[in-house]
Amino acid sequence: MRISFDLDGVITDGRAHEFFVEMESTLPPDRWPAAKQSFYASCTLRCSPYSLMAADDIGFIITSRQPDSQQLTRDWLREHDITLPLFFADPLGLINWSTYPEASTDAGIRKALIIQHLRVNVHYDNNPHIVTVLRKLLPEVTCIQVQDSEDTPG
Repeated sequence: MRISFDLDGVITDGRAHEFFVEMESTLPPDRWPAAKQSFYASCTLRCSPYSLMAADDIGFIITSRQPDSQQLTRDWLREHDITLPLFFADPLGLINWSTYPEASTDAGIRKALIIQHLRVNVHYDNNPHIVTVLRKLLPEVTCIQVQDSEDTPG
């Protein structure tokens, strides 16, 4: 089976959305890039993708992180012994995340193209907007919505 995973909220802890909303409203724009990098570097491992894969499965990571975070993302994955191929849905930084639902739809469309190209059977994502887009565009792919850790009971 071919399985793909979103990064933030699935493999990393699920604090990203709340962090970004708060940061955009409180930090001056010139401090935002450094704060984002610091946040990404501090993320903790939530779930190893290997724990959701059988020995003969083929796995991928598909993230909507922007270009300025690519090296840090690769380094973070390496630090956590995650060696799955990594794909950036927005390699040119064209998604405008100031409007979350619209940006999520755009990210979903971009992720769908990668998922289709990789012939993925199952995709895990925590963004409900992205999950909706993927289920609509790729009905043949099982798209599992992962709840953010704050929403998970117990």
